[in-house]
Amino acid sequence: MKKLDIIIVIAVIFVAGLFYIVNNLINSDYDFNIVKITVDGKLYREIKLKDNNNEKIVIEKNGHKNIIDITGNEVRMIQANCSDKVCIKMGAISEPGEMIVCLPNKVIIEIQGDKKKDIDGLTY
Repeated sequence: MKKLDIIIVIAVIFVAGLFYIVNNLINSDYDFNIVKITVDGKLYREIKLKDNNNEKIVIEKNGHKNIIDITGNEVRMIQANCSDKVCIKMGAISEPGEMIVCLPNKVIIEIQGDKKKDIDGLTY
């Protein structure tokens, strides 16, 4: 390898490490994560993610059907009667800011974090 190749490899590893550290710092600001399910622009359900979650949610509206699986801290779309099935191919999500969207059926699954409470002074 040439000297420039080594510098590029080191720079890429440095940038990847920096992104990893920043991502961990951002996500550590949350006490827990909340799954918000929106159907046709309206809030359908809100669920607090915990390690012991084990739930399947069936959404049927206007001939459209979606089945959402919540296992532990992960959420995934396991069935949809839309034509493209992109929402199923997205896989599992578990971090704040991640989303699964089924455009034909107008279903949006979003994970949001509940911020930690900042404490000023002493708590007795």
